[in-house]
Amino acid sequence: MIKAVIFDMDGLMFDTERLGKILWNEYSEKFNQPIISEIHDMCMGTNVEYQRTIFEEKLGKEFDYDSFIDYIWDMRVQTVKENGVPKKEGLDELIAFLRDNRIKIAVATSTAYNAAIENLKIAEVFDLFDAVITGDMVKKSKPNPDIYLLACSELGVNPEEAIGLEDSFNGVKAVYNAGMKCVMIPDLVEPDEEILKLCYKKADNLFEIIELIKEENKWSI
Repeated sequence: MIKAVIFDMDGLMFDTERLGKILWNEYSEKFNQPIISEIHDMCMGTNVEYQRTIFEEKLGKEFDYDSFIDYIWDMRVQTVKENGVPKKEGLDELIAFLRDNRIKIAVATSTAYNAAIENLKIAEVFDLFDAVITGDMVKKSKPNPDIYLLACSELGVNPEEAIGLEDSFNGVKAVYNAGMKCVMIPDLVEPDEEILKLCYKKADNLFEIIELIKEENKWSI
C-alpha cells in the first residue's frame, strides 16, 4: 500500500535543470573554465556543499566556488522571475489525484530552502504539499538517503510505504538507499543499467504515476 509520494523538484516537477545547465555552460565560457560544464551532470541532484567537494577535487581550493554559486543563483532567480517556473507535464494532475485520494505528499529537494520555497510559491504548489524538505536541512546530500528519511519522518510513514520520484542518478541512489520504491522520470540524462537496477519503475512523465499508484493500491483503473 502506497501511503506517500515524495517529489524531487528540479528536473522532476519543474524544467529547471535545463536552465541550470545553460547557466553553467554560460559561466564556463565567460570565465574560461571548461571543466565546469563537464562536471554539471556529476552535481545534478546534490546540494551546494556536496558540489563544493566536487569543485575542490576538480579545480582545487583556490577556485572561488561561492562566487560561482552566487552568480548561478542570481541568474536563475532573474530568469524565473521574468519567465515563471516551467512545470513538468502532469504535475498539477498528479498532485490533485494524490490529494483527492489522501496520499501524503512531500518535496525532497537538494535546493536550499529560500530558493526552493520561492519556486514552489511562484508555481502555486507550495500550499499543496504536506512537507517540504530542502538540502540545507540535512547534513548529507543525495546520494545519501538522509533527505528522504527525513521526509518520511515528517509525513509519518515508513520508507517502504513511500514512492520517491527522481530524475537524476544521485536522486535515484538516495531513494534506493532510503529503502523506498524509486520511480525515475529521466530529464537530461537517461539511466544506464546500473541505475535501472535501483529503480522500481521508469516512467516517461508524471501522468504515468497516477496509473502506477492505482495498480500498487489495487484500485480499479
